[in-house]
Amino acid sequence: MTDEQEKRMTALFSWAQDQGEAGNWSGAIQTLDRLLDLDPEHKAAQELRARAEVEQARVERLARLYDQAQERLQVGDWDRAITICEEISIVDPHYRDACTLMEQAQQAQKKLDEVTQTYRTAQLSFETGEWPTAVEMFKQVADTDPAYRDAQAKLELAQAELERHAELEEQYQTGLKHIQRRQWAEAVAILEQVVTDDESFAQGRAEERLAEAKSALEREQAETVARLYDAGAEYARKGEWALAAEALEQVLEHDPEYPDAKKLLEEARERRDDELQAQDLYEIGVQHAQRGNWSEAAAAFEEVLDLRPGYRDAERRLQSARTRSERQQRAGAATIVGIPAVRPDQGPVRPPIAPPPPRPATPAPASRNWRTPLVGAALLGTVGIAAVCLVLVGVLAWPTVQQVALGPGNPTPTRQLSPIVITATPSPAVANQDQMVFEQSVTVPDGTQFAPGASFPKVWRLRNVGPQTWDGYSLAFVEGAQMSAPASVAVSTTPPGETTDVVVSMVAPQEPGTHVGQWRLKNAAGQFFGDPLHVIIEVSGEAPTRAPSPTTSGATPAGTPTPEETVWPTAAAQPTTTPTAKPTAAVTAKPQPTKTPADTALTGRIAFPLWNTLTNKYDVEAINADGSGQYKVMGDVRQPSWNSNGTWLTVNGEIRFKEGILIMQPGGDQLRAVSSQAHHERPSWSPQGNRIAFDADTGGSHVFVIDDIKETADLSFRPLRYADKDVPGHYVTWMPDGNLIFTSVDYWATGQKSGLYAAGPDGGTMWQVTTSGVDTAPAASASGRVAFMSRREAEGDWEIYTVSLAGGDADLKQLTNNSVPDGLPTWSPDGRWLAFVSKESGSWGIWVMRADGSGRRKIKDLGPTGLLEDWVDERISWAP
Repeated sequence: MTDEQEKRMTALFSWAQDQGEAGNWSGAIQTLDRLLDLDPEHKAAQELRARAEVEQARVERLARLYDQAQERLQVGDWDRAITICEEISIVDPHYRDACTLMEQAQQAQKKLDEVTQTYRTAQLSFETGEWPTAVEMFKQVADTDPAYRDAQAKLELAQAELERHAELEEQYQTGLKHIQRRQWAEAVAILEQVVTDDESFAQGRAEERLAEAKSALEREQAETVARLYDAGAEYARKGEWALAAEALEQVLEHDPEYPDAKKLLEEARERRDDELQAQDLYEIGVQHAQRGNWSEAAAAFEEVLDLRPGYRDAERRLQSARTRSERQQRAGAATIVGIPAVRPDQGPVRPPIAPPPPRPATPAPASRNWRTPLVGAALLGTVGIAAVCLVLVGVLAWPTVQQVALGPGNPTPTRQLSPIVITATPSPAVANQDQMVFEQSVTVPDGTQFAPGASFPKVWRLRNVGPQTWDGYSLAFVEGAQMSAPASVAVSTTPPGETTDVVVSMVAPQEPGTHVGQWRLKNAAGQFFGDPLHVIIEVSGEAPTRAPSPTTSGATPAGTPTPEETVWPTAAAQPTTTPTAKPTAAVTAKPQPTKTPADTALTGRIAFPLWNTLTNKYDVEAINADGSGQYKVMGDVRQPSWNSNGTWLTVNGEIRFKEGILIMQPGGDQLRAVSSQAHHERPSWSPQGNRIAFDADTGGSHVFVIDDIKETADLSFRPLRYADKDVPGHYVTWMPDGNLIFTSVDYWATGQKSGLYAAGPDGGTMWQVTTSGVDTAPAASASGRVAFMSRREAEGDWEIYTVSLAGGDADLKQLTNNSVPDGLPTWSPDGRWLAFVSKESGSWGIWVMRADGSGRRKIKDLGPTGLLEDWVDERISWAP
């Protein structure tokens, strides 16, 4: 081998080494192949070439792995990318940017793991019905990776389920609310819908509460039916057939197969029909007697006694009518019919003595026939009058009738009265548009007796039978006795075919005798139309002496309130901003015993709740203080409270699907919501009539006040505050002096003293009246005496007590003491009487007693289901 060849081989080997050190193993292999071509036995070249082949394979493998890692990163295969990068690091930790690629893959993988875990949580929540969590988790997944699996679709489904369950939750809570109120039928209806939509709702609690409500409803219905049957049987035993039939009809509505109910109902209906026929004839006889038609009156009373011997005072009236008829015939006096006879539940009856039409629900038995002479006399009288004139004349009230009306032991008035003359003007047609039919007298039927000066609402129910809507129409006084009523009252807007109740507040005249007032409907153009409407009352006895009002010296004493023509309550005077200071013991010292005052006539009206077994809700009804003239004010409302003059009522009820505090006039007109929250309860009018206080459960019962009742202004209420805190209180009632009294707890004092508390209307002062936490339903008289109900005896029943505002328990007086509940006391306007509810007679009724607890008597039977277990949350109210 030449020197030149050795030099070349040495150069090639050196070059190959340099290429290897530079990592160019493929170039090194090529160089070494050229060297080995010159010297195949070059050992160093052979070894270096073998190493170069190994290194070249390693480089090629790393390149392939790197390319694979980048590809996996691009497609989001983070796990594989991380594995490849780890392989590259094992072979060459510093190979290119393999470590950076691995870090990117690890971060992406971590993010993916988090999204996957969130998705799994969301999916689990979705499957278990935990919709709020599912919505939140799926939303996080969708926000992080909108394309991740089906996260977006699951999010929309979860949101829809969440909304559905929110609606079910609202229904469920409503159902629970009905259960709390023991309104089982409503609870069953709502919870059945909840369970139908989702059997497992509330983890099965909805189904449990549904079963509870159904069981309670069945039990209550069974108890109700049993009570109704027992009441019907008891009424039948007492001969109160109308009440018996009403109770038994309700029994058969609930259970048509109830044992013996049908047979007893048939008997009750037959006896009731006999009694109703006697009542109709009796009323006709009284009306003829009031008008001086003595022969017709005698004929009517004879029919009464044929039907029901011993009926009321028919025998006495018959003898008087016969005597008067004989005198009239001897004197040759012509019999003139005064006013068409009016039955309380129908329009004018013509002829006056004609038998009333049979009642649709309970037709009179066919065996009962009316006397032909009686019908003939009535027809003859009517034809004769029509032929002579269209003038209807009332006659002088006769002493015998006055004696009967006044009752035994009262002297017959000797004062002679002038005849009452009422002209019946034919009803002119107003362009053949306005027409009216008298439906009934809702209150004060003709001949109702009142004490002089007694206030009462006359309510006529009228039907619009013309083609025009009554809008802007009024009822106007025409002639006769106006009885302190306004000249006209507005008539509610009444479409054709509909009825409306027109309420006129009146005051009985001071003069004894028969008093008749005539009223006519008037359209917006001032034209009269329709038959005349009449109010006919009997005034007897002496006017009651009112207790002096607690006013300052020189103030005008309170008298009979004059009915207002305004349609919204207005304040007689602005309430004082500084509440009356706490009375001292010297002012309200314990009174010395006095003689029991002489009885005075019960005047005014009492509003009360009455349970309706058909609707399973309370209605508010009103009666005269003597128990007569009952009528429904409004259905589905409760807890009534009159304002001071009896022209407005406030109640708790529902209007336009919102439950809260409502105000209305005595006939249910001018209805308006003054709050729309169901937990606003037991409202009470201020003495001035422009404020309402109530209590509400706001995390515990608290006292609230609405300061200004106006027609159009937005109303707001405020909590009563004392010592910078909301005053806790239940069953708040306004007192005549402008302060408030309620059941409360003094949480400002150590020991949290309970009892009745009084406070100023603006929270300026507060003091404790009684010390027992079970004292409730307070009502204050103008004299400063507070009546309330309590269960002070262990395991005892509710009883009624009175106490002075400052006397405390030392001045306590218990008025009732028996084994049945007595409660919800309310004072008469003159402060001499208390009305209350009681079960003393076996079923609920409204009772009255004197302020000292004497003279207890029931004025109205409310029936076996008149009140339910929640009666302690109700209220009754007595107004002039």
